[in-house]
Amino acid sequence: MNSITKISFLALFPFIMLNSCDNISSPIEMKDKPSKQKLKKTGDAQQKDIESINRFFLDIKGAESVSLDKPGIISITALSTMPSSETELRIVMPQLSAMKIAKEKRGNLNRIEIPINQELPSQGREFQGLSANQRINYKIPLSISEPGYYSIYANIRLKNPKEISTLFKEGKWIKNSVTKHIWIWVDENKTVVTKEFEEDLFPKGYLIQPGPLTKMGEKPRIKYLKSDARRKIIVQSDYSDYNIIITATYMDQTTLTIKPLANADGTYTIIDEYERRAVAGGQLETNAYGEVAIGCTSAQYYSYEVQFFSENSDVLVVNNNGSKVVGSARGDYSRCGLSYGVSTASDRSHVYGLASEIVKDAENLFSRSRSKILFTLSPNEDNSFYSPGNDQITIANDPNGVSHVGGAFGDFVIAHEYGHAFHEKALGGNTGGGCPSPHYLSGAHNLQCAYSEGFANYVGAISISGPYSTNISNNAYYPATVGTGDLSDGSRIEGAVAAFFYDITDNTSESHDNLDLPGSYVANTIRECEVYAGGSWYRANGVDHLISCFQNQIPNYSSYFDSRISIPSSYRESVSEPSGWSSSAMKSLWKHNLYGE
Repeated sequence: MNSITKISFLALFPFIMLNSCDNISSPIEMKDKPSKQKLKKTGDAQQKDIESINRFFLDIKGAESVSLDKPGIISITALSTMPSSETELRIVMPQLSAMKIAKEKRGNLNRIEIPINQELPSQGREFQGLSANQRINYKIPLSISEPGYYSIYANIRLKNPKEISTLFKEGKWIKNSVTKHIWIWVDENKTVVTKEFEEDLFPKGYLIQPGPLTKMGEKPRIKYLKSDARRKIIVQSDYSDYNIIITATYMDQTTLTIKPLANADGTYTIIDEYERRAVAGGQLETNAYGEVAIGCTSAQYYSYEVQFFSENSDVLVVNNNGSKVVGSARGDYSRCGLSYGVSTASDRSHVYGLASEIVKDAENLFSRSRSKILFTLSPNEDNSFYSPGNDQITIANDPNGVSHVGGAFGDFVIAHEYGHAFHEKALGGNTGGGCPSPHYLSGAHNLQCAYSEGFANYVGAISISGPYSTNISNNAYYPATVGTGDLSDGSRIEGAVAAFFYDITDNTSESHDNLDLPGSYVANTIRECEVYAGGSWYRANGVDHLISCFQNQIPNYSSYFDSRISIPSSYRESVSEPSGWSSSAMKSLWKHNLYGE
């Protein structure tokens, strides 16, 4: 069972318990201060790592027409840029749908339940085939009876499996889904539509949380329901001993489900409202359910403020301004035994949650770790890339153009870029590179490019299930469809190199694949493998070099790897071969994946 981070009453208020002011902590600055040094690319030569095109464009309009007790019409417009024989358009309104269910079940809005890690009810769902450049317009009547702040999400995705398996057009990746969202604030005086959750809209004295407005001191109406690994709802336990429970959640941009902001850092401050000064505070961390507990007191005139970050010991995700704050809460510190919900910024939280899982997957597979990695979401980039000079990953996130946040493709991109970062810092440095701009999974380029990108694609495939993983495991990018030279030389094709890595560690039984070796063996070999060529020793910079170390034998360069100019005469590494390894099985594996034999 995941315990809740507990902030004890004694730790927060020693001066109350001891009738002394000597231990009052100094005020804490709660706002996240952006770095004075603007995040930017270093002097590294940048290349278009993953160039993509959108199959769909999506927009949400008309929310401004909705006012309190006056229905309006929401218009969802979708455009398909290429033929799409089967699509699914889905609209989700988490708080409004939960309010409707509460009224139907209990006749009131005293308890509004929103499940975590469960499929949410759809307010609209449309299945339709679309031709190239065809536009559809889906209209939904919307009525809001309670003042509050509500989210609306729309997603369109390709459903035809055959079309999904076609991942490229003119050599570029195809992003086969897109998600859009807005927030709509409605009260007696105005309607405001925002792109993100804006806390400044809440008047003083009200809880900062989505759904109907709730005053501080009142019992919160939104209740988040946890679920176990079998997706069975768990009724939240009585945490009265922990006093105030705050649950931080976000909308997963791929599945359109509410997920917890798990194991995330944050800060808290306890404020004396009478004197308007901070009297205690410190650091906090959510548990696996996105929860944190704050010990409270019956003493009046105290409030709490909490901020949640898209950060933990492995991952830091910031926006283009360098901010890591994704959500906050404030409330009456004397309201013991209650639980509150916080909705965090969905884009950064999605990348944070996904990247945290990818990091753990890589650590578990390769038995190695690296330092914390920085992700920056940028609306000014049309591609995503890793910069080794400043050790950061930039993710394209233009809401009106190219965005690599959400969807199977976006998730694969994040894992791919982390593959580069892991290679650089955990495996002794990336000795590959030199890719043309752009480069392609199915492109024949050069040994160094195929090695660097092939490893990153391998990390993407083992981390993210879906069509990209399936195609790599099936070696669908061999032979090359674009590039120069011999298009059947898989040592220069990043997709084929990824398939070779994948087969070394997967447990699938295939006629050409009799290996199921630990990822630590691959990682240690990459770190240690050196070859002797041109009068000196140097680290492997192509899959051909690694093969020497993998099979304990220099391969036959007269028949294979003819693009290698300086042929090595020897190799060295001290990695112990694991159980199940054999030189002949390794040779069979690379010959199949790289040369179709």
